[in-house]
Amino acid sequence: MSRTKQVACSAIERGLLLACKHSWRIYNAVNIIIEDRGVRIPVGRGLGLDLIAEQSDFSELIAWVYSRRSGTFVDVGANIGRVLTALLRYDRSIPYIGFEPSIKGAYNVSQIINENRVSATHRILPIGLSDKTGYATLFSNGEADVSATINVSTRPASIYRHNTIISLGAGDYYLVNEPSVAFLKIDAEGAETSVLKGLCGTIDRHKPVIVIEILPIRELELNTYSREAMGELSEETRLQFIAERRLHARSIRDCLERHGYAICKLRQRKLVMDVDFMQSNYDDYDFVWVHRSLLPDLRVLPGT
Repeated sequence: MSRTKQVACSAIERGLLLACKHSWRIYNAVNIIIEDRGVRIPVGRGLGLDLIAEQSDFSELIAWVYSRRSGTFVDVGANIGRVLTALLRYDRSIPYIGFEPSIKGAYNVSQIINENRVSATHRILPIGLSDKTGYATLFSNGEADVSATINVSTRPASIYRHNTIISLGAGDYYLVNEPSVAFLKIDAEGAETSVLKGLCGTIDRHKPVIVIEILPIRELELNTYSREAMGELSEETRLQFIAERRLHARSIRDCLERHGYAICKLRQRKLVMDVDFMQSNYDDYDFVWVHRSLLPDLRVLPGT
């Protein structure tokens, strides 16, 4: 069978997917396209299995935002396309711009875009966003590592096996001609503040709903953090990372409050205010920010 042949038979699909799950050699060798809930997903080169039948945490939030607003979805830290596939399943007509410094991750996103024939309205740029143009070292455990970062002040550098030089640019430069931005998702693993600074013009002009990951703090405070993910930390290092993550969270809050934003959470299909972002944990670390002028229109509720 040709490595580039697209699977057409469901029985063959099931067989190949099962083989990929049990054999890294096969998973890394094949290059097939699987249609899952109306979205064509590339599987192969060690990527794609986790996008099949995935229930994205963003699905509900995408539906909530786009039932109230319209405009481009900007995905900072697109990785291999998890959020893009959720967006395509909801409405493939919503324009999408992704930024992903990992070449392998960006290539996978571009494949999803091309296979689903949405390249006229969807695009991915293989670059990391910051507040300046330049270069940085990306630390990772692989080309599609969701914890890859340019900031090793919030987790041990020793947990990463690889480092790659990546290009950086300010988001405002790439989004200056966008007529409308409705949703801005930022997952930069500790570099979110510099990303925000490079997007000041876009944020002030479009006032998008913003979702940002706040690195988990609670488990470090309780000393129940994942030893598998972070290794065994000395007490001094643990306290240092708590301080760094708290500083990082406050810098995000201060930056967005200067732009007129309030922090929220989506709970039971309702967006509520007055949440404690300092209590981020491994199960709950994505926070929603809404411009205060839009709170009434978006029917955001007081915290409960």
